[in-house]
Amino acid sequence: KIERRRLVSYAKPCGERNTVNHALICQKGGFVIRRHNEIRDIEAELLDEVCISVTKEPCLLPLSGEVVRGNQADEARLDVSAIGFWRPQEKMFVDVRVFDPNCQTYKERDPNTIYS
Repeated sequence: KIERRRLVSYAKPCGERNTVNHALICQKGGFVIRRHNEIRDIEAELLDEVCISVTKEPCLLPLSGEVVRGNQADEARLDVSAIGFWRPQEKMFVDVRVFDPNCQTYKERDPNTIYS
């Protein structure tokens, strides 16, 4: 007789009930970060085929009075940078975002605002 293994009923890092949906959205459990890093790595591999100087998690220059949205820390990073994607010798930066468009937070929002 084969014994079925049961999912742990509560997620260890956050203490919430462990469901498939929770495992996919929990910021503390690692699946969101793993999916993010996998997409980042694939993107870097593909860019490496057509660009030069592909770098994962490049540091951005510190701000000197600019007003920007997002991470403003001195050690701020994006996910991938590459030279030559849009134009020769032009550097571009990519930031990967993993989210669940069907979560309760986005139910009432226009899809165009969620994906932008």
